[in-house]
Amino acid sequence: MTMARTFTAQLLTLISQFQCHMSILMFKSSSIQNAVRSQYI
Repeated sequence: MTMARTFTAQLLTLISQFQCHMSILMFKSSSIQNAVRSQYI
């Protein structure tokens, strides 16, 4: 029981970290796209 609980907690932590990284990547890519657009317009 304890192992399953620990595994679930670790899984949730990994998912939250992954979501955080994904949002940072999305933000970076969108800011890069905006910079490229402003240069070409």
